[in-house]
Amino acid sequence: MKFALHTQDSAPEESKPLLAQVEAAFGFVPNLTATLAESPAALAGHLQLSSAIEQQARHRRPSNQETVSRGPIATTYSGH
Repeated sequence: MKFALHTQDSAPEESKPLLAQVEAAFGFVPNLTATLAESPAALAGHLQLSSAIEQQARHRRPSNQETVSRGPIATTYSGH
């Protein structure tokens, strides 16, 4: 099965403003986001989850975090 990578021109109407927000924030639309644009509900859910994770990460105290490095990607893990 092949998935479409949507742009603001090809996405469903309800996904277009969400794609515009992502492009304004990052300067491009990641492939996962472009694919999820097929379903406005899935795209909105993905963006809400991403936002919640980002907000949660900002509020964690550094003493409760452990940085895990996996090659070129470093992620932050909290044992909670």
